Amino acid sequence: EITTRLVGSEMCIRDRFKKVQNMKNYIWILVFIFLSGCKSQIKQEKEEEKLLIFEVDLQQLSEKGFDDFYELEEVIKLETTDRSILGDIKKILAGKDRLFISSWNHPGILIFNRDGKYLYQINKQGKGPGEYLEITDVLLTEDPEELIVYDRSGRFLHYDWEGNFLREGKMDSYISHVERLPDGGWLTDHALAHTSSFRDSLYILRASDSSGQYIQGTVALPVTKYILPLRMVSNLYQNEGRYYGIPVIENTIYEYNYRDAEFSPRYIYQLRDYPVPDASKLSPAEMMKPFIYDYYIFNSEYIGENTILLIAWRGGVKENSMLTLVTDKKSKKTEVFQAIVEDKKNELPLHRYLQHTGFKGKVVAYTHPLELQQRTFSDAHSVGARLSEELNEESNPVLLIYKEKESF
Repeated sequence: EITTRLVGSEMCIRDRFKKVQNMKNYIWILVFIFLSGCKSQIKQEKEEEKLLIFEVDLQQLSEKGFDDFYELEEVIKLETTDRSILGDIKKILAGKDRLFISSWNHPGILIFNRDGKYLYQINKQGKGPGEYLEITDVLLTEDPEELIVYDRSGRFLHYDWEGNFLREGKMDSYISHVERLPDGGWLTDHALAHTSSFRDSLYILRASDSSGQYIQGTVALPVTKYILPLRMVSNLYQNEGRYYGIPVIENTIYEYNYRDAEFSPRYIYQLRDYPVPDASKLSPAEMMKPFIYDYYIFNSEYIGENTILLIAWRGGVKENSMLTLVTDKKSKKTEVFQAIVEDKKNELPLHRYLQHTGFKGKVVAYTHPLELQQRTFSDAHSVGARLSEELNEESNPVLLIYKEKESF
């Protein structure tokens, strides 16, 4: 009986041991699956962040059009009143149910709702406390609800969404464009620098922490090498937490890696017949001439999930001086156009197709009613034809929101 019990106990222990072993194997399988998933995700993230190089022949013009890559999703007619007259739009920011718009011909910021109805304006131009001389750039935060105006005098002025002045800060250098980082710091680009701390460089992309101390930067060629116009710089912008900019003397888009606090080259455009000059191989005579006329300068307009939209400009030439480039990131093919100025499918003239805060990665363009009035339409039911009947020449611009097409 004792022997039987011992044998039974031994079998029970063995069974339980097998179950434990099976459970351990099961756990290891789960761990393996989890780690495999992590590795796959890391691999995917690395693939997403790897450097992409695009070969481009600027002489080979495409037969496609803007509407082959982007699809019209939303039309917003901005209400025209005596206080809300807009000309060319400088920047559009979307926050919650409002649109904040700065223009080239208005000293303040005009606020509309998402349907385009004019609400009010913030105009603090002046020389007194809480006032600005001229808006160079404007940023938006939703929590807290603040507008941050960068004044050409080098100051940041913070207002609430109703226009009440909150506080101000100051930078030590002229900034062309600025974006706000999640930790409260700044991502900035600098044109020709005038202060001693930046005098050794021609064009800089820099990041600062919340205290305003610069922590990283990508420096372009030395200022003594070349002669360039002061404002000949790329836009700096963000899309869904990714930040981009192009140094003026490179055909390379840099992305700011927030985790590592550094800029890295992300997309390189190798232009056939128009290479970027190599500073180490230039003669003294070549260094002194304004090389801006010898190759194309890029201006970044939009970087989406599937496409990159750029403007390439070359001074001193009449033919092909302004080109539009649309790159399919998957195939790495770049379509080259004469400056795209219309959506042919919807018969809409286009201005400044840019990427703006608050539109979740969409392309934001606008059209002028005056141009619609002067246009002859082939389709009486097209979007452009309908708008021309609803608006007059004095109407405000119409916002056009495009999304990327899934396949081209």
